[in-house]
Amino acid sequence: MKKSVLLCLMLFAGWKACAQFGLTVATTINSSPNWQVLVENFVTHRHMDFLRNGTMAVIDYTLPGSSARWRFQPAIQGMRATSYYFPHYFEAYTVGFQYNVSYSPIELGFNKKPSRIFFTLSPGFSMVGTKYEEPVLEGNVFKGNYIYHTSQQVAFHIGAAAFTTFEFSPMLTLSPVVGFRIFPNIDWRDFTFTLTEGDLNGTYDRTTWRQLFFALRFGLQLRKEPRN
Repeated sequence: MKKSVLLCLMLFAGWKACAQFGLTVATTINSSPNWQVLVENFVTHRHMDFLRNGTMAVIDYTLPGSSARWRFQPAIQGMRATSYYFPHYFEAYTVGFQYNVSYSPIELGFNKKPSRIFFTLSPGFSMVGTKYEEPVLEGNVFKGNYIYHTSQQVAFHIGAAAFTTFEFSPMLTLSPVVGFRIFPNIDWRDFTFTLTEGDLNGTYDRTTWRQLFFALRFGLQLRKEPRN
């Protein structure tokens, strides 16, 4: 993936008449301090925006018990970030579940229709995968061969976001979203040992992975929302 703003496009559909579904596509700005220090000191020997740019997609379902002020939305999500410093390639991705609880304390007017600002809390668990393609050098010359190092784990994450909703039709809504998500304790197994060629072992394997995201949520509403 190039270092640019990319959006994941996905298709979605409902399976019962009262359903309310949402598709969120986002670009993320990521931070992984320990991993970045390791890469800068042992690979690039200069500053690098390591795994900084990524993309995310979320599919959610609004539960029938939701109201105009409260929304309860179980969701599946995935995100991916990559870094390429020739001939080194790094990748991190997540696939998992999160539960979005949104509350609206404020109502605004857009085009003479009431609209709300929502604040969301999103705890969840994801499978986190990491990959490093280590180039094989022959006399300091890269011949095109790699050693592949992969690691997977299940990790807790929690996020917070704010959004408002614009209604284009009784069925279709669009919501700009800004938010922040954190993985408190991610372990890239043997990452330090691999990059330092055995000089260090485990010092920088663990990090706190932070993600700032900017998103658009497309909502398909097959049940009329109450307005209180």
